[in-house]
Amino acid sequence: MDNCDLEKLCVSAGKLRPSFTPEVTDYKVTVESSVNEVTLDVMTSDCGASYSILFGERSNTITLKDGLNRVGIEVVAEDGTIKKYSVEITKLSAKIAELSNLALEGDISLHPAFCSNVLEYNNTVPFCCNSVTLLPEVPDRGIKVTVNGVSSSEPVPLNFGDTVVEISVCSPDGSVSQV
Repeated sequence: MDNCDLEKLCVSAGKLRPSFTPEVTDYKVTVESSVNEVTLDVMTSDCGASYSILFGERSNTITLKDGLNRVGIEVVAEDGTIKKYSVEITKLSAKIAELSNLALEGDISLHPAFCSNVLEYNNTVPFCCNSVTLLPEVPDRGIKVTVNGVSSSEPVPLNFGDTVVEISVCSPDGSVSQV
């Protein structure tokens, strides 16, 4: 009679953080810039309870705007007890041209440690190392990345002394880029 838990809460794109459990009421999910709407799959634990979506047209299909979209879910038990869940859905902008991580294959570390707003890194490799493979990661699959003008998965040949490597990042809509 007083059970106002959700048994199920899923989102059609992205991944809920933390993973769903009925006791946790606050969730976050990030979706790529190409995702214009998501569908919430919601089920109450008690068949006598009901729920309402507190966003937009109050539908399980959520039309997203760029940035943060706060969706409330109110569950009402048979006896009137209310529990509120919150899902913060962040839609990435198609105008973002950044990396979410950058590493080098093997036990080679970057200096300084990766930070998305730092654009210059360096490291020293042993004399016998004749190439390195950079492992750039992006928050949105639509972001295009090249290393020295070619695929980011290609090994970069190293010269004796300094070798400058340029990583080009272009936003999904092509309007923003950075090196």
